[in-house]
Order: sequence, then structure tokens, then C-alpha cells
Amino acid sequence: MARTIRSGHAGDLVIAAHPSAAISLLPPALADFKSQRPEVRIELLTRNSDEVRALFPSRKYDLGIAELPIDPSGLSVERYVMDCVAIVPEQHRLATHATLTPELFHAESFVIVSSRRAIFHHISSAFAERGATLNIVAEVEMFASICAMVACGSGVSIVDPASAGMFSKLGFVCRRFEPQITYDIALFRSADHEPSVVAQAFMGLMKERLSTFCVPRSNG
Repeated sequence: MARTIRSGHAGDLVIAAHPSAAISLLPPALADFKSQRPEVRIELLTRNSDEVRALFPSRKYDLGIAELPIDPSGLSVERYVMDCVAIVPEQHRLATHATLTPELFHAESFVIVSSRRAIFHHISSAFAERGATLNIVAEVEMFASICAMVACGSGVSIVDPASAGMFSKLGFVCRRFEPQITYDIALFRSADHEPSVVAQAFMGLMKERLSTFCVPRSNG
């Protein structure tokens, strides 16, 4: 058993993550990890990004995932940026477009992420700069709920690509959106001690998954 733990094939993995990561990014990665290391016990705590950051540098948690900005003090941080995508119901007239813009979304019923999150303001600014009307019909906390509402015909939206990919089978299509709207997240751990072998293995797998959606950013 001790040899199994030392090799990273047994032990505990404790992750704290904001909701979007816990719902869309982590489940496929955790499933892959468990298939490779079935004896590892996983604990996933979901909190908003500020609360996730506040849990560190506690030694209880191996890994944190949160939206930027966060205070990097006492942390080893890797930043990633995603290009958000537009989503519209499958039968929507705009579904035929390869690329969507604020002008095409002008006055369309829009389901937007909460104004407490930075991406709300990125979207609002993009519409304002193009002189397009952002017709907000619902303000929603989580991307998963936005995807479900769009699939049910409540409107159109802009979300992160991981959420769009996870929920696309609900009945909406994803399209490129211009101008670029980015969604920044951080993968981090406490800087005052080395991660366990299990945590190192999962971080490697998680970085591979993130690379399909994101590019790493400088920590500076």
C-alpha cells in the first residue's frame, strides 16, 4: 500500500473550484484520472472564486481553480485564458452564421452572466463599442444555467467554451464571436510546500485538458 501511495496510484486529492470549473472543466478530467488511478479518493469543494482563494494556503487543499483576478500571495499560480463562444438555439435564424457579432445580436433576447463577474462587463463593453443594443432578458449566475436556458429558447448568449462543449447536446449551436471576449481562470496551489505525487499527476492531466480550451498566460 505504501508503495502504491508513493507512486501516486492511491491517496487523497482535494480540490476547491469555482462553479464553472466544477461543472464543466473538472468532471471529464476527474473521470480520466480515476480510470488511471482507481484507488485515489477525490474530494471536490465548490465555492465562488473569492472563497476558493481564501481557502489557501491551507494544506488541506491540493489544488484550486478560480476566476481571475485573484491575489497570488503565497500561491503558485498558472493563468489561462479562453476565447468565449456565442451560443444560439439550434433553430435560431442566426445559427447559419459561422461568426456572430454584437451587430448580429443587436436587440436579440440575451441571457447574460451575472454582473458580479468580469465577463458581464466585457460583453457589455463589446456591444457598446459597436453601437449594438444588448437586450438583457435574464441575468444568470452560472454558465451551465445559461446553456440550458438558451437550449430551451430563452435567448442567445456568450459563454466559455468548456461549458458550451459540455452542454451542447441540450440543443444549441456554438459559434465564434467577434470581437474576442476572453475568460480568465487560474490553476493554483500553496507555494509553501510541494504537492503530493497524486496532486502533481492530476495537475499534469488538468493542464492537458486546459490546453484544449486555453493558452497559459504569464504570471506577471
